[in-house]
Amino acid sequence: MRGLIFTVDPFKEGQAMKEIKTLIRKYADEEEEKEEVKPSKLSISDMLAQELQEEKEKPEMGNFTSTGCKGNLFYKLNPHVKQDPNTIALKIAEGIKSSGQQQSRFVYKMLPIFKTCAAHPEAIERELSGTLKSFCENFGDLGLINYALIWNKKSCSNTDLERVPIATALGKYMRPDRAAVDLKTPNYAIIVSIYKTVACLGFIGEYNTFKSFNIHKLGVGDKKENEDQPERKQPAEQPPQEEVEEAEEEAEDDAN
Repeated sequence: MRGLIFTVDPFKEGQAMKEIKTLIRKYADEEEEKEEVKPSKLSISDMLAQELQEEKEKPEMGNFTSTGCKGNLFYKLNPHVKQDPNTIALKIAEGIKSSGQQQSRFVYKMLPIFKTCAAHPEAIERELSGTLKSFCENFGDLGLINYALIWNKKSCSNTDLERVPIATALGKYMRPDRAAVDLKTPNYAIIVSIYKTVACLGFIGEYNTFKSFNIHKLGVGDKKENEDQPERKQPAEQPPQEEVEEAEEEAEDDAN
């Protein structure tokens, strides 16, 4: 099962679903290949009505599947969709960032998921190992890359599933001479999101470039985000040590 995980307002999931569909249609909708048609004798109003009807009849790219955890929606891509989840996530992120405007009120973050499996350490390692191996074998001219495990675990009582052992198991598939762990600003993300008994897995680049795919931060823009940061007070400039010593000597002379 492939799709995207969205973190949303747990009390406004209905409105969040509408916003997600709007974002996908706006930035990642697939254009159908249309046959060349002969000039129509229809009026402009009839042509517009025809286009609206075609848009209504156009199949959805996906549908929502319950994760069992409030505030977390899984948008499952339908089989006919040719784009992979990474492509869709990058299109949405690029579109929002380029607009420089907030695009949602109730949708906070998204993560692309290329595979789901049972929430067991062996299954997670098995499903991700092939993707990580293939990536490392085709590094090309990427140079040294940094990555991190993006870990989420919700409503899961399996004590065998902990972040450090999973990170260690997956890290052995990354080439130590070309890949380094960076927990603060990773540009590649290994995604493991666990909801009850299901693990949602992903691997994507430009993670830090697109602000961890935080939809609200993408809409703010770099300049505005920097403006919102509180201004740090500069420490008062200290006089040179020589001037301090001279002042102390003068004070002693005056006292004598």
